[in-house]
Amino acid sequence: MANFTNTLRLDGEPPKLTIVSNRFEATIAASRIGMDIDIPLQGNELKGKIEIDFGAGAYKEAIRLRHAYVKNNNWLIGQTTSNFVSFATTPEMLDPNTPLGGATYRPMMLRYENKLNEKTPYAIALEKGHDQNRLPALTAKISHQVSNTLLVNLRGLLQEVHAPELN
Repeated sequence: MANFTNTLRLDGEPPKLTIVSNRFEATIAASRIGMDIDIPLQGNELKGKIEIDFGAGAYKEAIRLRHAYVKNNNWLIGQTTSNFVSFATTPEMLDPNTPLGGATYRPMMLRYENKLNEKTPYAIALEKGHDQNRLPALTAKISHQVSNTLLVNLRGLLQEVHAPELN
């Protein structure tokens, strides 16, 4: 129903998946259910997040794990959004599936985050790559807030790549 751009017909015919006419349709697909955890410890900050949505399955009706991580001060371990994805430069949208051409990737990771100064945060992570990879991907990001309207953003990715075997 929402953001199935591959099912939109350009010849004026109805979409391939459903024909919506004179009926009410609703979906839970855009819903998120989660819990944020924040436990102050002596000099430490222990945080966590567990969040699910209904974005799995052929019709976006099955439960999918979005976030599941624990963060202690600057260290994070678990599943959350990749360093390589930039939400700071993505437009705000009502469509939960990102703008056309956008990306969301939430791998398992071990990440270290800190700041060079108040306007320049950075992060480096080992993230789960493709299943056939022997090594995790190494990702890094650094941003600098020049002014209220200007953000400079640099991201990097180093990963093992396998070429298909030729017979």
